[in-house]
Amino acid sequence: MTDAGEILALDAGYLYGWAALPGSAAPPVIEVLVDGLSAAVAPADLDAAALAPLQSRNDLPAGAFAFAIPLPADLVKCARRIEARLANTALWLDGALTVALAPALRWTHGLLGHVASDGGARITGWALDPRRPLEPLALSVHVDGLRMASVTADRHDPWLAKRGIGSGFHGFEIDLPARLLDGTPHLVTLEAEVEGGQPLPVPGSPVEICHLPTRLADLVPEGPARAIADWYDFRFARDLPEAVAAELARARPPVAPPAEGAPRIAATTAGRDDVARQTVSAHPDPAEADILVRLHPDLRMTDDAFAALARAFATPGTCLVTADHHRGEPPVVHDGGGTDPLRWWAQGLPPLLAWRRTARDAAADPARFALERPAACTHLSLALGTLAAGARPEPAETSPPPCLVRTARAGTEPPRLAPAAGAGGLVSVIIPTRDKADLLASCIDSIVDDAQPHEIVIVDNGSVESATEALYDRLRTDPRVRILSWDKPFNFADLCNAGAEAARGETLLFLNNDVVFPEPGWIGPLTAWLTVPGIGAVGAKLVWPNDIVQHAGVRIGPQGLADHIGTTWWRDEPGPDDLNRIPRLVDAVTAACLAMPARLFREIGGFDGRRFAVAFNDVELCIRVQEAGRRIVWTPDPWAWHLESASRGDDDLPHKRARMEREARFLRARVAEWQAARRAGEPHAWKDAG
Repeated sequence: MTDAGEILALDAGYLYGWAALPGSAAPPVIEVLVDGLSAAVAPADLDAAALAPLQSRNDLPAGAFAFAIPLPADLVKCARRIEARLANTALWLDGALTVALAPALRWTHGLLGHVASDGGARITGWALDPRRPLEPLALSVHVDGLRMASVTADRHDPWLAKRGIGSGFHGFEIDLPARLLDGTPHLVTLEAEVEGGQPLPVPGSPVEICHLPTRLADLVPEGPARAIADWYDFRFARDLPEAVAAELARARPPVAPPAEGAPRIAATTAGRDDVARQTVSAHPDPAEADILVRLHPDLRMTDDAFAALARAFATPGTCLVTADHHRGEPPVVHDGGGTDPLRWWAQGLPPLLAWRRTARDAAADPARFALERPAACTHLSLALGTLAAGARPEPAETSPPPCLVRTARAGTEPPRLAPAAGAGGLVSVIIPTRDKADLLASCIDSIVDDAQPHEIVIVDNGSVESATEALYDRLRTDPRVRILSWDKPFNFADLCNAGAEAARGETLLFLNNDVVFPEPGWIGPLTAWLTVPGIGAVGAKLVWPNDIVQHAGVRIGPQGLADHIGTTWWRDEPGPDDLNRIPRLVDAVTAACLAMPARLFREIGGFDGRRFAVAFNDVELCIRVQEAGRRIVWTPDPWAWHLESASRGDDDLPHKRARMEREARFLRARVAEWQAARRAGEPHAWKDAG
């Protein structure tokens, strides 16, 4: 028996045990190896007394610590031997496990969880009492030994939900006071009150923060530069708490008046007498203006609104402009639908809508103009007015084009917007896969009986299991199914490209093998969106098995990375501004379920397998769709179940994390290139750059 430590149990995806670093009282770091490969590195930072129900000896050495290390479920399923050692040493822990014989012991003392710091004033993580796995925990937050706040660990955590840990609602997020960002170390401890005992620390606690302010303005002395820094912080404040972002929005510096020769702007609205006062035009008469602004009757414009519009229309080719507005108390920024005509037809027109007098199409039918000429439309991420409480958007004055149908729905639900006709021609469903025959079979079963003419192209990446071969034998009897062998290292983008090259259909539908549509007849309604002029790709609502939304579209953030929208919404809830139940335009959709015309896919060069072998290839593809002058639609109907990464696993291993970080750097550079071209009015510059 070594004094370095011992593995005691593998249960519910956690490896439990104790460890001690000889000659040191510091918590040791444990490296877990699965079949000889490094699978996890984590500190042994729990109280050793928590091991009483599990430990095999009573005389643990002084300085012993307990550990509970999560292991990826897919990795454990395939494992034959699990062992651990003190990281960066040759000291192995006793009790290496042959997984089939692993003891089925239960953790009955202490908490499960994780605490992480971003280095700034935000602490995140999760906490769970395994004796009451469905109950949220109340946590107390102590800074430098003083109790500072309380928080309930009840936020939805997709990582927990995916692994079936507790209810999935055990996450927390804490924003500490900015005064702690003073460049000196502070120790943050999280504890949970449990029945009949002393407060227990959350695993990973305490954490040390030592950081300067994350806001640029906090580092700039008073003066003109502070106003510039405040404005920068406001524009990039998406990750700040909502109340802080609202405060920054109220404090933004005004937009400077335009130079001489700026366009004459006039606004029209019923029942208002203050429009002329706010105009920068010497001739606010709409009959003489270059730019016309349509205002909601209950919108109170900011004093610099027309100056901001004048600057927006200074960009060549801009014909239609919308802007953010404030609503509620405290005021929260809303985009009013941006330049998304699908939202306008469902929710009403933006409170502020401006167009050039010469753009007759924009004046006659702004929604259809925005749908068909996206490059001529601009949305200002700048609140140019405040909408009165209780004010309702004004409905679009014109109906959708004949290719779209708008029908009323029951209760308070917004109108249903859908393509008027189904998809035409053959749809090629392309499914990359490796083993996981049960997942693939469920996926195929939700496709084969679809009335839409289709073929299924399965791209197999080295399957070896007998169950997979048996499934293939059954599928080969269906003439609509083809199975391609692709025996190269895993590259999701190239797998999809190989399937697209072999596809015969006019429409390509990329589908993960872990996606299952619960209702038949979904291919036609989904791919029919590609019949709408200007639409280049479409994706569906994807939902976790616990009924939480996994994908409601993708947004590209100011930091150059992409986030899934709606990951805290229930499948059937409306979501903010009804965004969970209306079709809308988005920056991108996930390749787990992505349809686009085959001709467009080949014109823009398919997925980039060189820079984005595994991650972000779908986002980069959608950027090129937009550079080609098309737009991306997300639709809530049809919807599907999705077990994200159930097939290939998570990015938990060191080499996978390194690859993910590399592809994230590529995406940041790609987004910067795309946004710079848009600002310069050259959206197609990527073609010349190769």
